[in-house]
Amino acid sequence: MKGNSRIRGLFGGLRKGGVVALAAVASMLLALALTGCLGGTQDANSDGTTTRADSDLLTDIQKTLQAEGRPFNNVTTGKPGDVLSNTFFDWEIKSVVAQNSVIIDGEEFFPSIDGYKFVLVDVQTKNIYTEINPMSNGDFNIIYGNGEDAVEDYAYEAFMEGMYPDDEQQEPGETTSGIVIFEVPQDVHEAQIAYYEVWDDEFEGDTYLFEVKF
Repeated sequence: MKGNSRIRGLFGGLRKGGVVALAAVASMLLALALTGCLGGTQDANSDGTTTRADSDLLTDIQKTLQAEGRPFNNVTTGKPGDVLSNTFFDWEIKSVVAQNSVIIDGEEFFPSIDGYKFVLVDVQTKNIYTEINPMSNGDFNIIYGNGEDAVEDYAYEAFMEGMYPDDEQQEPGETTSGIVIFEVPQDVHEAQIAYYEVWDDEFEGDTYLFEVKF
């Protein structure tokens, strides 16, 4: 039942003001880096790779070129009741509840893993773009634990009434509400609900996180 899809925006090819100039500058910086004009260590390693500093610089420049004016690497956090705005939609978390089971048509269902519980997140989104925006409960992930022990998991696909839809073509200005359901170990009582901007050309933009307790 686990979903594994992330919504890709439909507008990866959009250009905004100043993009042409930005691309030109980035192209020049890339050329300078390749010829060693930016300084830093230019000696090749024994295996033919460049040094870490130069590799990081080239990665940053390449990401800027690919961005074409789109924001990236920013992390915005909030708590239930806040409204987080990304390129395509406003979203907020109304409430978060942990349950050991859910009732569907009078029958009780439990998490797929023993020792786990459901986390029901009441999500509302509003399309703030000028075009139809495809939305899905698969847009939202849960992250719990710290450091190397952190775990990230996807939401369940919709399996009962009242859940956020699997596939919603949200019109401009339209609002969609519903429950997004995850499952976590019984001893987990706080987490982050995450949304990542991933465009149709696979460009990874900004990250948005709600800090939640349950």
